Amino acid sequence: MERVATTHCLDACAVIAYLRQEPGAEVLQALIEQPTTFLVMHVCNLGEVYYSMIKFFVLDVLLRQVVAVSSDPAPDRACAPSFFGRPSGQLP
Repeated sequence: MERVATTHCLDACAVIAYLRQEPGAEVLQALIEQPTTFLVMHVCNLGEVYYSMIKFFVLDVLLRQVVAVSSDPAPDRACAPSFFGRPSGQLP
């Protein structure tokens, strides 16, 4: 007789914590490592994870740019993203 897999429906917060290695990530890691576990996620939660990761990485890059430009005594404007300095109505 085959063993029936356990199904778990993932929440966006759990996956985000796992991807960022935040507290609680070990719970999802343990589920992933179980060979009889079947993990599912609704597309809305997947979209939330996608949005959160894009926002997280884009903000990280932008903050690094701001720090690099603001800490340079003679900043090179060419290294800043092209939308810096534009009026808000002209943003992409």
